[in-house]
Amino acid sequence: MSYPFPVSASEFKGKRVLVTGGTKGMGALIVERFVASGASVATSARSPLPAGQRPALFIQADIGSGNGAGAVIERVNREWDGIDILINCVGGSQAPNGGFSALSDEDWSRALDVNLLAAVRMDRAFKDEKTGRRGIVPSGGHGQYSLGSRSVVALRSASVMTQSVLSPQPAQGLAGSMG
Repeated sequence: MSYPFPVSASEFKGKRVLVTGGTKGMGALIVERFVASGASVATSARSPLPAGQRPALFIQADIGSGNGAGAVIERVNREWDGIDILINCVGGSQAPNGGFSALSDEDWSRALDVNLLAAVRMDRAFKDEKTGRRGIVPSGGHGQYSLGSRSVVALRSASVMTQSVLSPQPAQGLAGSMG
């Protein structure tokens, strides 16, 4: 597949880019865009590299686990001595159908490992040592607390939506506790 928009072939020349989850969907398009713009692109995914993709470096690993993230971090650092740009694009769900109440603790843990902790591991490993900047910095207060609080609000909202679908009566009492 060729990139459908005009790009400068030297826009990212000399830049080392890591795109997690770069073999499908949006991640694959991001890889393609950076490659077309002259960057050296590394990508990782649980699945094998599809035919036709051409990153400079591919690491097949599940970065939803500490070992998988460690394998990507180690290989990129060994071969490239770090990166200039990090795109955390990995994500997804293998949860069963049935909504909120059908999810086990294991389903929640896996979702957090893939959709949150993978990005945390990458951001922590590839932070800019000169400036201390990271890819994700939750705003206000302590990062874990802010993230946890916002997650609870989102969870309660999802629970209210599920309840309103299952019951003709409006949900009572949750709105006041969401602040």
